[in-house]
Amino acid sequence: MLGFLVACILSLGAVGVVQAQEWPTAKPIRLLSGDPPGGLVDQVSRILAEALQIQLKQTVWVENVGGASAAISTAIVAQADPDGYTFAMVFEPDTLNATLKAKNSFDIPKDLSHIAMVGTTPMVLVASKSSGITDLHQLFEVSKAEPPQMYGSVGARSLGYLVMSLLAKNSGFNWRHVPYKAQASLMQDIMGGYISLCIGPLHFMKPYVDGGQVIPLAVTSPFRSRNLPQVPSVSESAYPGFAAIAWWSIVAPTQLSSRIVQRMHKEILLVLKNKAVAEKLGALGIDVVGFSPDQFHNFTEK
Repeated sequence: MLGFLVACILSLGAVGVVQAQEWPTAKPIRLLSGDPPGGLVDQVSRILAEALQIQLKQTVWVENVGGASAAISTAIVAQADPDGYTFAMVFEPDTLNATLKAKNSFDIPKDLSHIAMVGTTPMVLVASKSSGITDLHQLFEVSKAEPPQMYGSVGARSLGYLVMSLLAKNSGFNWRHVPYKAQASLMQDIMGGYISLCIGPLHFMKPYVDGGQVIPLAVTSPFRSRNLPQVPSVSESAYPGFAAIAWWSIVAPTQLSSRIVQRMHKEILLVLKNKAVAEKLGALGIDVVGFSPDQFHNFTEK
């Protein structure tokens, strides 16, 4: 009898181990998005979620948790149970904003595990048509005069602002920054000629460039973007090696087991190799990458 009970206990223990090793189970997987429905992070999240759901034969649903430059959604995933059922799509400018905030309930390097870098996109520097500026060299010539040129970005914590600050430092110019709360109002002002320059992600700038509403001066990727091949990079035009790009990454709680991290990265990589997925992301101006956690770490440490 004792032997039978011991065998039953051992058998139950073995079943528990097997169940713990199974992932995913029937439990739905959450992919948090810091964007409202229709925003770019939301669109990228839904493209990946739809493909992952088919591949994993498992429910993968996007949960929109906006606010505080995506700090709220990032905090939720940082504090979630590390069971492999809560992930988040993060966009580098949002992550940068969250990092720069003085009070956060999470620490990005300590509380988040990067599963896969989905893709990258450059920023695009453009000039108003009324400014008469047609290329980066002309901008530098005009910037020698007074008063200083005014440029707009979506805030003093944005990637665009940091890019322009770095460019101003390299060129020795003291451009005047005009912060905006939304990219749409920024574009209205540059098309109206109220400011001379503005900078933003390629996916947002491209329709205005294609429509001839603004003059593209440079992209901030190391090389020209295949989405705007006619626009030179800052690196080729003025400062070799200059690069500042935005990226999308899927993250999870840092305590997530390495086995699930590796499995999820493998699944995401397979999804990103899907031609239809790559085309959908490419239409948003995103260059697919698929970096592993180690590759992502090396990328961000450069």
